[in-house]
Amino acid sequence: MPKIRCDKCGGTVEWNEGETEGVCKACGAKQTLPEGTGGAGKKRKSKGIVVGVVVACVVLIAALAVLAVRFVLPELNYGKAVALSEAGQYEEAIAAFTEMDGYKDSEERIKACKTAIRDRQYDDAAALYEAGRYEEAIAAFTAMNGYRDSEQQIEACETAIRDQKYDDAAALYEAGRFEEAIAAFTAMNGYKDSEDRITECRYGAALALYEAGQFEEAIAAFAALDGYKDSAQQIVNCQNAILDQRYAAAEALLEGGSYREAIEAFTALSGYRESAAKIEEAMPLYYRDTLKTAKKGDTVLFGRYEQDNDAADGKEPIEWTVLSKDNNRILVISRYALDCQPFHSVFASANWSTCSLRGWLNGTFLGAAFNADEQKMIRTTTVIGEKNPSYRSTPAGPNTPDKVFVLGIREANLYFSSDEQRKGVATAYAIAQGAAVSNKEFVGEQGTSWWWLRTSGTSVNYVSLVGSDGSVNAFGSYLRNMNGAVRPALWIDLNTIS
Repeated sequence: MPKIRCDKCGGTVEWNEGETEGVCKACGAKQTLPEGTGGAGKKRKSKGIVVGVVVACVVLIAALAVLAVRFVLPELNYGKAVALSEAGQYEEAIAAFTEMDGYKDSEERIKACKTAIRDRQYDDAAALYEAGRYEEAIAAFTAMNGYRDSEQQIEACETAIRDQKYDDAAALYEAGRFEEAIAAFTAMNGYKDSEDRITECRYGAALALYEAGQFEEAIAAFAALDGYKDSAQQIVNCQNAILDQRYAAAEALLEGGSYREAIEAFTALSGYRESAAKIEEAMPLYYRDTLKTAKKGDTVLFGRYEQDNDAADGKEPIEWTVLSKDNNRILVISRYALDCQPFHSVFASANWSTCSLRGWLNGTFLGAAFNADEQKMIRTTTVIGEKNPSYRSTPAGPNTPDKVFVLGIREANLYFSSDEQRKGVATAYAIAQGAAVSNKEFVGEQGTSWWWLRTSGTSVNYVSLVGSDGSVNAFGSYLRNMNGAVRPALWIDLNTIS
C-alpha cells in the first residue's frame, strides 16, 4: 500500500491503489494525494502513459505485421510449397513457388518440380512399356519431346510391337493358319526372318492341301515354291496320289462292268502301276459286251497301238468307226490315221497286191496292234483289186486275201456320206512319223491329214487318196510319197467272241 507524510501532524497517510485521498493514521485528517503518488494527479499521468503504451503497441504491431508480410508469410508459404513438392504434388508446388516471385531458391525448386514431373511421366511411360501397352507407351514417351532416353524407349517400344506381331504370326503358323500367318509375316516388311517364314508358311499350306487330298492345288502350291525343301518330291507325291485316285476309280469301273470307261481310264494313266495289264483284262470283257451289239456309225475299241508318241506309257487302245455290219461281222476303219507309210517303198510301179503298204499292214502292224486272240477275231477277207473309175486305163491288179487293208475309191464313197465325214486326223505318233498336216482344213482344232486309198491313180506309179479336205482324189499321189497317212480297215468276226 502507498504511504506519504501528513501535512498537519507529520504522521503517516495511507491509501488504497486507485484512490485520490488518504487518511492520516495519527490525526485522522484527510489529505489529497499529490501527483505521482497514486492520487488524482497520478491518474492523469497514467493516462498519458497508457496512450503512449498503446501507440507503442500499435507501432510494434504494425512493425510486426510488416515483418510478418516481409519475412514470416513468405517463409510459411515457402514451407507449404516445399511440403507440396515433397508430397509429389508438383503442379501445386510449381504454382506456389511461382507466386513467391523468386523467394529463396523458389526458381530452382520450380525447375526441380518440373524435372520431377517429367521423371514421373517417364516412369509412367516405362510402366506402360513393362505392362506391354506399347502403343500407349509410345504416345507417352513421344509427349516427352526427347527427355532422357525417351527416343530410345520409343524405338524399344516399336521393336517390342514388331516382336509381338512376329510372335503372333509364328503362333498362327503353329496353329496351321497358314494364310493368316503369311499375311501377318508379309505385313512385317522383312523384319527378322519374316521373308523366310513366309516361304515356310507357304510350304506348310501346300502340305496341308496335300494332306486334305487337294492334290492339284497342292501341286500348284509346291511348284510356286521353286524347289524349296523337298517341294519337288512333294509334287511327285501329289501326282502319284492323283494317279492312285484315278487308278482306284478305273478299278471301280472295271469291277462295275463299265469296261470301255475302265479301258479309257486305265489308258489315261499312261502305264501307271498295272494299268496296261488291267487294259488287257478289260478288253475281252469289252469285246464280249460291246462288239456284238455295235451298229454302223458306232465307235468301238479294238487292239492297241502307239498313238501319243510316248512309248514309255505303253500303247493306247485303237478307236474304230463301224462302217458296215454284215451278218456276224462288222467292217471298221481306224478313227484316226495311225501311222505314216509310203504306198510302196521301192522305186517300182505297184498296185495293192504288190505294194509294201499291204505287206506292212498284214505283218508289222497286225503283230504290233493285236494280240493272238484279237488276231483270231480278224477275218481274212477278199479285197477287190478295183479299177479307178476316172482312169480306167490304169491296171487294177488282182484281188487279195487280207486281214488288214485300206479302202478303195468305191468303198470311200460308199461308206462315207460326205467329205466332212472322210476327213482324217493323224495321231501324234503318225505325225511324228511324217504324216502331212493341213493348216487350212480342220476337225475341231486339229489340222487334218490326207490318207491312202488302195485304188491305183492316174498311172501305175500313182495311187488314189482322200485329201485333207475329205474329198476323194482319183488322180492320186506318187506311190513313194513319204507323207501319206494310213487308216487301216478290217473285218471283225463276231462269231469268235465268247
